[in-house]
Amino acid sequence: MKKKFLFLVLALVLIPGAIFAEDLSATLIQPGFYNGKKGQTLTYNFDLDLKSGYEKRLKSFNVSLMMDPNLKVQDVQVEGLKKDKNWRLTTSTLDGKNIVNFTVDQVDILEGREKLRLNITTSLKKDMDGKGDLKNTYVLYYMDKTGKEKSDQKDLVTTPSKEKQDLRIDPLKENATILQGQGPAKAKIRIFKGKTLLAEGYASQEGTFEIVMNPQAKGTQLRVEALVQGQEKLTKDLVVQEKVSEEKPQKPSKDLEENLEKLRDLLTYAKAMPIENRPLEEASRLKAMIALGDYLEVKTNLENKELEDLLPRLLESMEAIQPPFMKGTSKTSFAPNKAMTRAEVASVLYQIKGNKGLPYMSSFKDVDQGKWYGEAIGFVEDQGYMQGIGGGRFEPNREITKSEFAAVAAKLFRPTVEKNSWVKRPEMTPAFPDVKRDYWAYEAISSLKDQGIVTGDQKGLYHPEKTMTRSECTIVLLRGMYGESPLVKKYGINPFKDVKESHWAYGAILQATGNDLQQLKK
Repeated sequence: MKKKFLFLVLALVLIPGAIFAEDLSATLIQPGFYNGKKGQTLTYNFDLDLKSGYEKRLKSFNVSLMMDPNLKVQDVQVEGLKKDKNWRLTTSTLDGKNIVNFTVDQVDILEGREKLRLNITTSLKKDMDGKGDLKNTYVLYYMDKTGKEKSDQKDLVTTPSKEKQDLRIDPLKENATILQGQGPAKAKIRIFKGKTLLAEGYASQEGTFEIVMNPQAKGTQLRVEALVQGQEKLTKDLVVQEKVSEEKPQKPSKDLEENLEKLRDLLTYAKAMPIENRPLEEASRLKAMIALGDYLEVKTNLENKELEDLLPRLLESMEAIQPPFMKGTSKTSFAPNKAMTRAEVASVLYQIKGNKGLPYMSSFKDVDQGKWYGEAIGFVEDQGYMQGIGGGRFEPNREITKSEFAAVAAKLFRPTVEKNSWVKRPEMTPAFPDVKRDYWAYEAISSLKDQGIVTGDQKGLYHPEKTMTRSECTIVLLRGMYGESPLVKKYGINPFKDVKESHWAYGAILQATGNDLQQLKK
């Protein structure tokens, strides 16, 4: 045992953080201490206060608490909140820091409770020796009933307290022959069983001590005294604990190893998914599943059942972020080289961006609202993604050209404008040799090229007047929205007889139709 021990101060440091005065505020109760020994337990209480009537205004919220790099989260519990699928408590790790995430998807499940407490048990990863601070950061993030989102961050610092005299005893296991601990410097240490003196010795100049004694049975009650000349006697009671047998770790089963590999693959993919413009509920669910996956990946004594429960839930949350947006022309055919019609493009955009709960009516005289494309064309007209060809006509069955599709895609994938818009930006790079500056779709095609969304053929040409094929449409939309899946070859299942694995758009077609992870859904 090392000669330097923890001296734990019983005082608590109360640090308020009233971040959202309207409905939600938080307080972190942190333990103050002086010396910190590796492995020492520190308990934090994170209190959430909800303003009366919050359920009428608040829809959901998420709390993320990032612990100091020197703190390892051992356990997290929510006081008094019964299990429900609409709240989750998970832990994860980022850059060596443990993160505690508490998500409530529907505040109705709180049943009007105005106070919640998270009990967070941590341990020190290394000795502190009275030097340095522990910095914990928490973020509160919530959405009100109108869909308005708010968030804020607060750093909380635990500074070592001034040292005072105390007596700390390490746990004593049955059959142990040495009692270790820390007390006042040079104090006389005595161990009693009832009134019987079992052993005695002295603490060092630093207050540490190791007293040799006869082994005691489990459950034996002992009392330890520290006597300092001219000072008050300090006492501490303890009970001898059962010795924990050291079992050899069992080799993971084949199923567990295979599921762990699947989990690691999915976590890598899920963490790269763009969630900035996704609904709060879907984004929060994905983050919660990732956090749970991170925990299971490093959990001791992991059971395969835990992975079997998580994998489909993680897949479901990923598909909510990146839902399929195209279908085959039949169950076994995709027709990759078939040209897209204007109605088909409208239908795809409706799948990607449309709100299925709203009715969309088209004003074009050649669009039958009762047709399969009626509502989709009404949507693209309403959003300004597509326009008619003049004379009040849309021509839904006319094949769309690559330049016309570029004009649509450029509206869908506008480049991100930075806040410092006063900074001079480089001029747009020239488009393809066969797309002149005076061409009507020059800016749209150039914008897509600058973003890496469209590329030319082997000769560097774009062919703006050619029709847009289904495979080309798939590639452009994936590049603009998600990026191509890295798991297609490993977990994809191809149902289309007319799409070979050697096809240049093979992976994109499987991803766009929701077949890139089909092996994991069995």
